[in-house]
Amino acid sequence: MSLQPINATLYEEKTWLQYFQNPKSLPLSYEQWEISLDTDLSLLEKSILNAIDTIPNINVRYVFNDDGDLLKYPAHNALHCFKFITEEINIAEYIEQTLSSSLNLEEHSPFYAIISKTSERTLLILVIHPIIKESITFTLFLDNIKKNYVLLNPSHKPKLTHIQQLQPSYQSLYSKSQISYFILEIFKEVLSEPLITENDDFFDYGGHSLLATRVIGELLQKYKIEISFNDFFRFSTANKLANYAKQATPIIDQSSTNIPTNVDTAPLSLAQTFLWNAYTAYNFGTVYNLPFAIEFTEAINESILAEALLDIVKRHAALRTLFLIYDKQPIQKIIPENELSTYKWLWKREENKGVLLEQEADYLFDLSKELPLRVRFLDHPESKHLILSFLVHHMAIDEWSLNTIIEDLKFAYQVRTKGIEPVWKKSSNTINAYAIWQKNQGIDSNHLSYWVNHLKSSRQIQSLLVDNSHQHTTSIEASSTTLHFKDDISVKLNLIAKKYHSSLFCVLYTLIASALQEKNNLDNIVIGTSASGRNNPAFLDTVGYFTTMIAHCIQFQNQKNITTLLEKITSIISESMSYADIPITLIQEEIGINSKELLFDVYIHIHSQNALNGYFLSPENKPIYYKQLPPPKNESMFGLHFEIMDNKFTDDIQSLSMVITYQKKKYSKEFIEDIVQKIYKNINLLMIYIN
Repeated sequence: MSLQPINATLYEEKTWLQYFQNPKSLPLSYEQWEISLDTDLSLLEKSILNAIDTIPNINVRYVFNDDGDLLKYPAHNALHCFKFITEEINIAEYIEQTLSSSLNLEEHSPFYAIISKTSERTLLILVIHPIIKESITFTLFLDNIKKNYVLLNPSHKPKLTHIQQLQPSYQSLYSKSQISYFILEIFKEVLSEPLITENDDFFDYGGHSLLATRVIGELLQKYKIEISFNDFFRFSTANKLANYAKQATPIIDQSSTNIPTNVDTAPLSLAQTFLWNAYTAYNFGTVYNLPFAIEFTEAINESILAEALLDIVKRHAALRTLFLIYDKQPIQKIIPENELSTYKWLWKREENKGVLLEQEADYLFDLSKELPLRVRFLDHPESKHLILSFLVHHMAIDEWSLNTIIEDLKFAYQVRTKGIEPVWKKSSNTINAYAIWQKNQGIDSNHLSYWVNHLKSSRQIQSLLVDNSHQHTTSIEASSTTLHFKDDISVKLNLIAKKYHSSLFCVLYTLIASALQEKNNLDNIVIGTSASGRNNPAFLDTVGYFTTMIAHCIQFQNQKNITTLLEKITSIISESMSYADIPITLIQEEIGINSKELLFDVYIHIHSQNALNGYFLSPENKPIYYKQLPPPKNESMFGLHFEIMDNKFTDDIQSLSMVITYQKKKYSKEFIEDIVQKIYKNINLLMIYIN
């Protein structure tokens, strides 16, 4: 045993104490993979032993010193963590009877790698004690093994096929009525609807897919209760959902206990890396500018609004982050609050004479020297109302973040009008911390495999949507058109969504996909969309770019009617949401598609209950209404981009529209008009099924 002890973390101390008091409350977790027959097992063993030696915190022992501090000592012999078995075993029984029953953390490793070789097959089994789950994942170790093996045998990459095993049945911690109560309380919180009951439908009270994501994340973080997206859309009351909730023993909330703190400088996350590479490919131009603007229809105190904006920039570190190159790699560095005064990011009315929104939207950021945020107070050219121009670079935020920012801004403004500095209900983790947490977790190989299996044949079968009247170029110059749906259509589309246990997004996605299929008689098409990318509930309130692009291959063969297509698309999208933390570039690399290209040319996403329409509260608690000013649509990285706008302007006024942005060198205006006609035709077809 090494004489150089390392201090145990707080998480390790808590876990050790719980394990000491009740070992059965912390069972070992394991995963297993079948090893291909052409794998050299002697090289694989060397690769495993090398990984044990080089990855920190695997081959360690835990001992209390005389002062009562828990220390961990690195051990030298990697063979203590490795077993080679040449007989058929029941892995669950073996772990329970041979490893768990005799595991003493002072004398034994909290990690084991096992090769089980029989006449029928050879398995690799990895076993992890909960005490090291803070820093070690199955994916991290497996990736290290593969790299070591290729170094030893460059001509061969070992094939390891993951084997799904039945999960242990956890002790039921809550009754059905308790789970229903938990779900209902989160419904009330995310919907801001205190009167909703356990038998009321989540979607009848303004719920949508992004809010459903938050509910699912909150349940997992607070109560270790899991609900699938499919079940959420099928059983969308608290009472019904409680029947389909899965419970896991809430031993220690690992999603929050192993989050790094005080991280000023960090690498980019996977999603940020994807966006940075795309930003680089477009020569650091303006394509990733997000030119948000709102018009206040009533007077607002601009001095207090400026104070509230400063509160927001201090609270959300992503808005005061520089993006730098270090050792040829992009990194992100948070500017301390006390240095904000050295950066110009806010311009009041008197500083903005002659400045136009269109000019501001085309501002060219230098993210290495200035904040990714520019705020201007402008005069509306006609009404003279205040326009709040909020130009932010996409590297700093996603749509989820925008809603968080606006809600926090409203709260800060309201308390500032009363002369009070805002006190936030809870602190907000930074995306820097997420980037490091994600790096430590590694890529989830099961999630990657899911997408590879879904899209592996897309390179051969995907049908390109072609406008034969136009040449195909790489120009991102774009034009747009907007569809404004009448109120009765909006109501009926929502009724269709409810009838088929779907969502408004899936209904409109189906209408678009069907129109594209009819336009070019397609057998199939790959369509891109977005997912929140927030796979750790501890970051639900974090501002930053988390969004992952995902792709679905939609097959049109044997399609009876538009409702069967709707059911298929709903199932595909809902199922995939649990796996939507893998960037599209990694998936494309795995299936052999150039990561500099996209698998899809058509992109569909929804803006639900956009926070850019609503109201602030005056000191007298009277509403100060504001509305979004639509940004210019003159550039697009997608050939066809469908943005669904499901907006709520006031408690009584909602609207549904769709903005279609298209690359002008690729698609003609006539082509788009034909697509629009087909969408409306499909709406009429759907109406047949309303009753």
